[in-house]
Amino acid sequence: MGWTASLGIRLLAYGNECEARALLNGEREVLINQWHGWGDRRLAVLAAAVVTPDGDSVRPVPASEGPKINPEFHPESRRQIGTINTDGQPDARRDELLNRLLYQIGGALTQVRCGIEIAAPAVTSIERLDASPRASQLLEAMSDKRIRTRALDAGTDLSPSGLFARWADEQSAYCGLVVATQLWGDDGVPSFTEAGAALILASVGVVNTTGVEPIAWLYRPMPTNFAGLTEDLKAMFRSQGKLPDSSTWWLSGMKQPSIEKLFSELSLSEEIRGESGRNVEPVSLDMFIGSPGALREWIALGAACKAALQTETTQFCATELESDFTLARVAAPGEMT
Repeated sequence: MGWTASLGIRLLAYGNECEARALLNGEREVLINQWHGWGDRRLAVLAAAVVTPDGDSVRPVPASEGPKINPEFHPESRRQIGTINTDGQPDARRDELLNRLLYQIGGALTQVRCGIEIAAPAVTSIERLDASPRASQLLEAMSDKRIRTRALDAGTDLSPSGLFARWADEQSAYCGLVVATQLWGDDGVPSFTEAGAALILASVGVVNTTGVEPIAWLYRPMPTNFAGLTEDLKAMFRSQGKLPDSSTWWLSGMKQPSIEKLFSELSLSEEIRGESGRNVEPVSLDMFIGSPGALREWIALGAACKAALQTETTQFCATELESDFTLARVAAPGEMT
């Protein structure tokens, strides 16, 4: 009797697990269908800035060359932005980095001629916080209050996917400003490389109304994970078009198994690459910057947007944080005409 009871318990557990898995699969299918209905929407990128320990630009480093370059650029290194007062308090250093990013995109901000919603996610080695109120103060001081700003509600999703869904609404009279900063705390235990990024994002409606010229176009980012990568990639390219003849992928935080799976799908799936071969170039952002922080999505997006402007070619980025992936496509302005 004991073994039959044990078998019954195992069968019950197995049945519950199957039901739970079927429920999750059903929910996932609904989410994919919802994403697919909006997957081809895009936001105009009006300006982009990136600050790293090496300055205000990002030098592409092909992933295949990673082991050959200076050990200083190893993806596990934790580097500090030396041009920002390294002896200052975290708040003062954050102000300095915010000002530096806002200054780089200031010219575009004065041309927008509409309200600005500010999202300023910030992390240190000991906390995550919302620096939006301070970024708004610095921006108003820089523009003599000529720029009208509005704060986001507390609890707003500040991820690329969350803010895209908010700002892609063509009825909105506001465009979005993201200023992301990751700086060491005062605990003396750095866990990532310092960096910052800023992006001005606007809906197609704002672009048509104001006549401002985009430097790139950001398609709706795809949140996914290792298990769902294959189907989510297919849904992404089904909505946004297949791979162009040549593309660069900016990688940050991606583990080796994830990289192998991603590029296997990009190389082998005809639903993604089409009938002809495609030239796909992976670039290790971590090999250039060092150990990625919690805001790696925004740093990678900033780098991809700048590269789209400079090279006039489509760029992609893929980031991994814990078990979550974010994939994004950035088209050069000429590719949208």
